[in-house]
Amino acid sequence: MAKRIIVTGAAGFIGRNTVAELNRRGYDNLLLTDILGTDEKWKNLVGLKFDDLISPNDLLVELTDETFDDIETIIHLGACSATTERNADYLLENNTHYTADLAANVVVLIGVISGAFLGAPGLDAAAGIVVAVWLFWGATGMLKAAADHLLDRAVPEADRAAITQAVLADPQVFGVHQLRTRMAGQVMMIQMHVDLDPHQTLDAAHAIVVAAENRVLSHYPAADILIHADPRGRTRPPADVPAVATPAPEPEGPAVQATEGPAPKGPWS
Repeated sequence: MAKRIIVTGAAGFIGRNTVAELNRRGYDNLLLTDILGTDEKWKNLVGLKFDDLISPNDLLVELTDETFDDIETIIHLGACSATTERNADYLLENNTHYTADLAANVVVLIGVISGAFLGAPGLDAAAGIVVAVWLFWGATGMLKAAADHLLDRAVPEADRAAITQAVLADPQVFGVHQLRTRMAGQVMMIQMHVDLDPHQTLDAAHAIVVAAENRVLSHYPAADILIHADPRGRTRPPADVPAVATPAPEPEGPAVQATEGPAPKGPWS
């Protein structure tokens, strides 16, 4: 009986073409794994030859239970096969998690093979040490990313530059200042002030701001954006710079007693 080949992420663009190339070379004893979900990713597998398609979780269970004794090769294409995924943190964490699980089970297979066929029972221990070091390195990277989120660290300078460039793509936006960014889970929080023509209508200023938000969203679809429009030349100084008080004009007509409402709450107040 011919040994089988496992292909993970098989329903993605790269995985699908990998399976097609294996078929072209005469391999159809393939075990594919992927999460099809509710979209039409299953269509990528139409016309391909393979033995079975199982979920990643089922694959890990089968490998742990040593159910598969006819596996020759594992082609691991990553835990996320969506080539359009933009969230680098998700890709790092997800792929590290599933790759670690797969690596741990490969060590088990190495132990079985080295003890039963190669006469080298210590080979699995060496492989286990390599996997442990790799797991520690991956965990350190994820810990650093999580700490950055908890401390509200600003996004990388390259992202800030891309945000500014997207906003300034409209010549009606004369400048961007007080740009603040942070990550809240998988959502990028963006806040900024923009300089606009002080003589245009509120409706025109609103349209410019909405268009700027849409340009930023085209680069960062999961972003939460707040843009404050300032009249050009009358920019409000940052909070740490004392503002110059100007006397307010006397209101015309009867005075109206202002009522004090509840204090604003939230990260942007």
